[in-house]
Amino acid sequence: MSDFPDELQQIPGVGDTDEESTVDHDPTNGRWLEREFATALEGWGYLTTRNEHIFGLETDVIGRRNPLRDEPDDFIVAECKDWHTALVGRQAVASISHRAALARAMPILVVAWGVTTPAWYLAQLLDVRIVTIDDLTKESLPPLTEHRPPRGT
Repeated sequence: MSDFPDELQQIPGVGDTDEESTVDHDPTNGRWLEREFATALEGWGYLTTRNEHIFGLETDVIGRRNPLRDEPDDFIVAECKDWHTALVGRQAVASISHRAALARAMPILVVAWGVTTPAWYLAQLLDVRIVTIDDLTKESLPPLTEHRPPRGT
């Protein structure tokens, strides 16, 4: 028996798992997605650094809005998962959430393919933004959503 409400059990993972993933880079090199997300953040007005340690834990991307706006997303910590054959699970959500709490920053999980339903549910509870590769070309950082976005948004 699951701890999740029935409506959440019916939601498939973010991204369609029925179709083959087409990858235009080396999927074994996770630094690619980190670089792409840092570039997107810079375009959205953030100063960034990559692969820095926060309280002894390596963090893929750290961002600071320049100039500060006194908003919750002025400081960002992000974990990037460039996985193309498996959905990202709850552990990644919990990990970036805890790291962000220590840093007093907004947590973001950047995924190449998608997350599991339990991971999505936990992200909603912990206010973790889930960003997809498609989101990196948008005009601004996508907002936290209460409902799973349709594929391609």
